[in-house]
Amino acid sequence: MNLKSAKILTTLILASVFFIGCGGGGGGTATPASTDTTTPVFSSVTVADDLLDGNFTTSTVVYDATADNDINVTYTLASGVGSNDLFNIASDGNVTFKALPTVSGAHNDYNLTIRATDTAHNHTDQNVTLRVINDVINLGTYGLLIAPVHVGGKWFYHWDLSGDGTSADAGSLNGGVDVTNHDVLDALFNHDINGTVNTTVANYDGAYGTTNDYRYATINGVQVALPTTGTGLANETSGYSLSDNGAYTDLTAIWDAFNGGYIASGTPTGWPGSNYWSATPSTYGHGVVDLIYAMVFGLSDNNSRYVVLQVL
Repeated sequence: MNLKSAKILTTLILASVFFIGCGGGGGGTATPASTDTTTPVFSSVTVADDLLDGNFTTSTVVYDATADNDINVTYTLASGVGSNDLFNIASDGNVTFKALPTVSGAHNDYNLTIRATDTAHNHTDQNVTLRVINDVINLGTYGLLIAPVHVGGKWFYHWDLSGDGTSADAGSLNGGVDVTNHDVLDALFNHDINGTVNTTVANYDGAYGTTNDYRYATINGVQVALPTTGTGLANETSGYSLSDNGAYTDLTAIWDAFNGGYIASGTPTGWPGSNYWSATPSTYGHGVVDLIYAMVFGLSDNNSRYVVLQVL
């Protein structure tokens, strides 16, 4: 037998052994290396709007991606998408800025795409928006918004009407004071969320001014709103203690967030300890919230009080 014939015979013998071992009556079947085809499922939010400019560094985690409870999942940034080149991401999903952003206007939005990949190489992408809020907002001739607080998913600022950057009534605008009357507010904050002017709902004084629905304005390109304090006239007919109020909205929610859990002052840092106008009508004019003594009462619109604005 020559060498070529020997090779052919060897091949046939090996093939026979293989088919006997794997064939017909009771041999096993091959199992794929992995049967996992399920892609990771994200549980982290798609919009993070609680980032305050000047309140974090490049080592601060600004977002924590989470999918499948982080079990057997690693995270990366999808290349060439949105603002991804501005961020670093750790394998555990922690996102940080490479360099601190410069915020203009009320806020800057940064869009990025995060990829979660499991050990079987299945992956899911999630688009995320990080909103960085400006800590001081310029309203032009209407002064500044300062000392923001984040309550109930909303951003509220003390309105520095005098424009000196503090709440000390020391600027050159608005007669050098940070207070104003509600007649001035009614002329500004009389639009609904869609920009429609109030021409149908009159206030106590007969003017079509500010209500819980018509409380929006755009000042120096910034959309803002007067905060509410209740649902209508009944709450503001006479003074009542916030401790007796079962539901807190806007101004009363701010008091609730900053009063330390006691029936006491709920004034945020940088805000004057005083009372503030709301958008909510009363039988006297509009509702006022006293953040020191935890009271809500109705007041005639020609009185001057401090103002808080929500930035949208």
